[in-house]
Amino acid sequence: MERVIDHIVESLQILRDTIESFPKHLAHTRPAAGGFAIVEHAWHLADFEEEGIAIRIHRTLSETNPLLPDFKGDAIAAERRYIDREIEPALERFAVARQSNADRLRNVSGSDWSRTAVQEHVGPVTLHSLAHAILQHDIAHANEIVGLMNELRIAVPSALADLADLEPLARSA
Repeated sequence: MERVIDHIVESLQILRDTIESFPKHLAHTRPAAGGFAIVEHAWHLADFEEEGIAIRIHRTLSETNPLLPDFKGDAIAAERRYIDREIEPALERFAVARQSNADRLRNVSGSDWSRTAVQEHVGPVTLHSLAHAILQHDIAHANEIVGLMNELRIAVPSALADLADLEPLARSA
């Protein structure tokens, strides 16, 4: 599991570096076919890390087989008007929350990795599978960001391309 946690921390840095270097004048531009602008990716990652991942880890470790609600990324993005926000506060929140979650996972031992929960729209999960899901979520965002950058004719950093090249989920939100 240590390698998965290392990847989670590495993907944080890749996503953060990519979003920080994104041209500011294009930060609120959505893909033509729909999806998130880069500012929306940043806010989604921050909120999901705090309100999705952190809560799932905490509840799985502290409760017996809890029901973990879905994180409705698209609805939350619209409701909170991510598109109208600035990027920097989201990146800071994402980094702090991700590091906290990674530290918490590094302190998990033995049988706690097998603790179970039921995730809405997914079914039974373990803490072990939740850790893998964090990385899969990052890969999905990396894929979407690569698509957005290609559409906007922005050079894709090699680290982001490598992250996106891993097996993705269908869509991040």
